[in-house]
Amino acid sequence: MSGPDTVLERLARVTPLGVRFWDEATHAAIAEGLMVSVYPSGEPLRRTSARPNSINTFVLPQLPGPRIVEEEFGEGDDEFWKQVHPRPFVIEVIDQRGSYQPFVMTVSLPFRGHAVPPFVATGSAVGGGATLSDSQPSDSCGDCRRAR
Repeated sequence: MSGPDTVLERLARVTPLGVRFWDEATHAAIAEGLMVSVYPSGEPLRRTSARPNSINTFVLPQLPGPRIVEEEFGEGDDEFWKQVHPRPFVIEVIDQRGSYQPFVMTVSLPFRGHAVPPFVATGSAVGGGATLSDSQPSDSCGDCRRAR
């Protein structure tokens, strides 16, 4: 017979980028065929790929470039975000199937919530119909904002 489990330590990891693309025609998040690359501004040789998770949000577990552990591990609460120092990164999106126009945007990362480029109205089309959306409150972040 064993007793109740004792948690000695809990470690939480914060994803520095989450971006979801929305197709207004199908009213669904899209990921199939999209290639999302991220690199520090001015350093394209440090390019890495964001991968879609189970709800078709492209995520990065770690930013390319020098590792800043304090910005990777934490509760993701207000206190965590006060000590984060966002830096400019380039995000390139290409649709290998050709259904959507490719585009590039600059975002300051890490970013709390889903990023939306300034030229996209929340819920409107990016290129061939993809949008970036989330229900997070609006907040300035480099050239991007959060969706409402």
